[in-house]
This record gives sequence, C-alpha cells and structure tokens, in this order.
Amino acid sequence: MQPTVETVAAVASTSSTVALQASITEPSNADGAPSSVTPTPTPQQNSINGWVATFSNGVEFLSWTITGNAVAGTFSEAFLQPADTTATTDSESFSGTISGTSVALTFARSSRTTFSGQLSGSTLNLSVPQTDGTIQVQTFHPGTTTDYNAGVQVVQQAAASQQAEAASQQTEAASIAAEQASSSSAATQLANTQSGIDHAAQSLQRAMNSATDATSSLDALLSPLSNDLTKQTSDLKTVKADASKVASEAKTAGPDDPDVCTDAYTGQSDAYTVQDDGYTVTDDLSSYSSARDSLTADLAQVNTATTDLVNAQAALPAYLSASAPSDAAVTSVLSAGDTALAKDDKVASAAKAAAAAVANDALDTAATALKNAGC
Repeated sequence: MQPTVETVAAVASTSSTVALQASITEPSNADGAPSSVTPTPTPQQNSINGWVATFSNGVEFLSWTITGNAVAGTFSEAFLQPADTTATTDSESFSGTISGTSVALTFARSSRTTFSGQLSGSTLNLSVPQTDGTIQVQTFHPGTTTDYNAGVQVVQQAAASQQAEAASQQTEAASIAAEQASSSSAATQLANTQSGIDHAAQSLQRAMNSATDATSSLDALLSPLSNDLTKQTSDLKTVKADASKVASEAKTAGPDDPDVCTDAYTGQSDAYTVQDDGYTVTDDLSSYSSARDSLTADLAQVNTATTDLVNAQAALPAYLSASAPSDAAVTSVLSAGDTALAKDDKVASAAKAAAAAVANDALDTAATALKNAGC
C-alpha cells in the first residue's frame, strides 16, 4: 500500500448503502409463550465486495470475499510519485477477519503485514503504519472494479502529463545548452580571431625589426672599402715607382743586368700585393652581398607580414592590436631598406670596378717593367 498519500473524496457506488440489521428469532417456551433472545447484528457490509480509496496521487482497491468472520481478497494500487513519469502499480493478496465493526487484514508480502481497521456505515478506515513510525488512516468507500479503473486512468493521465512536462523541460534544457554552447563558441571564435590579429601584428613587428637591423649592417659592411681601396691605390704607386726605377736602370746598365732584374721582380711582388689588396676588397664585397640578400629577404617578409595583418584584420575591423605598428612605421622601414640597397649597391659596384682596375694596372705595370729589364 502506498504510504505517503493524502486521502481525498472516494469513488463509491451510489447504490451501496450500509447499515447494521438485527436478526431476531422468537422460539416458544414449553407453555407456548414466546421467549426473548438477544438480537445478533448481521453487518450488511458483507454484501460489499469492493472498497476504493482515492488520493491526490493514486488510487487503491480492496476486493474481498467474506465467509463467516473470515475475509480474503486482493489489494491493488496505482500511484504516481512527484518525480516519476510512469505510474507504479502493484497487487497482492490478503486474508483477515471481521469481528463486528473491527477489521484485521494481513497482506501476503507487505512489510507492514497486518492492518487494523474499522467499518463505519459505508466507510472502511484502515490504519496504515508509515515508514517514519506514524499511523495514517486511509479511508475506503464502496466501489467496483470500474471505479478503480477510472482512478487508474486518472493516475495514468497524470503520468503522461508529467512525462510531457519532463520532455518539455528536457527540450528547454537542451535549447539553453545549445544557446550556451553557441555563445561559448562565439566567444571562443572572437578570442581566436583577436589572437590571430595579435600574432600577425607581432610577426610584422619582428620582420620590421629584422629589416631595420639588416639596413644598419649593410652600411657598416661597406665602411672598410674606402681604406682597402686607399691602400690598394698606395701600393699601386709603389709598383709604378718600381717600374720607373727599372726603366731608368735599364737605360743606364742595359738589359739583363742583375740589379735591374732584381728591381723588376720587386715591382712584380709589389704588383701581387696590389692584387691581394683587390682580393680584400672582393672579400668585403662578398660579405656585403650576403648582407644584401638578408636585407632583401627581410624587406620581402615585411611586405608579406603586412598583407597577413591586413587579411587578419579584415575578419574583425573594429579590433586594433596593441602590437600593430602604424602604416607610417612600416613605410619608413621599407623606404629605408630600399634606399640603403640602392645607395650601397652603387658604392659596392664602384669599389669592385676600382679594385679590379687598380689590380690590373699594377700587374700590367710590373709586366712592362720585367720586359724592359729583359728578365
């Protein structure tokens, strides 16, 4: 039996009226006079075979058969707990006794075993022990299987209603979860877009820094050229002095003179020094060429990074990264690099040509000296 229900108006058969009737017999004495006997009450409840109790969340039905003072039957119930979406139904047999208006019912498998009750007119009150130790009186009224089934239908309808409500709540919860997920996804997408813009801005700034350093290095690599060319020119003067001396000595001493040849070979050695000076210029220009390639690559990277930032910014125009350089700063870096390349390329080209010309002049002068010396 459902222990936590509230008794409400019972479903009852209107045709069932219960009353106690007295059955009186009047046997005769020996003298023929009637003798008085005590009336024996015969409960008309014996004619009621079904009892129904309805509650706010369920219905119960007692169907019994009475034989003398003994009673036996079946108890059925259907109820719906607040959190359930399916009605709980149960049925079990019972036996018991009826003594006057007192009823004692023993259930076959109920943990509460025996219930006591009272018959009062068209009412059966059963005292049902609760799990918390209290006693709840459940009131039954005469009823039929049809009455019980009607009560079960009400319980099933309530279960269907709670099931629909649960489904609606689940749908609403799923909708809320989807909205939250969408909101979270949008926030994540926004954060990722901002991060992408920040990354592009930082990459551009790094490329600009690298290009600025490369521009400064380019100028520094050309600074030794002036000294190298000055030394080479000075050494060329020595070669020419040697050649002039050989020419003068050849006129005085004549060809094949050992001293003249010695001076001619000295001139040739000095010419090789001039040539070595040219190699030094070539080494300087080789370092310049590597630095020039690095600067060119850095400037190209600045252009690429600028395009990447523009593309990233297009996804969120309103967001400006704190790391983003100004357009003027980007233009300044590119302009400085291009200007340095144009200027330094001219310097390098002129130095290369000058070094080659001086070296060739020295070698030609030394060769002429040797020829004049006849060596």
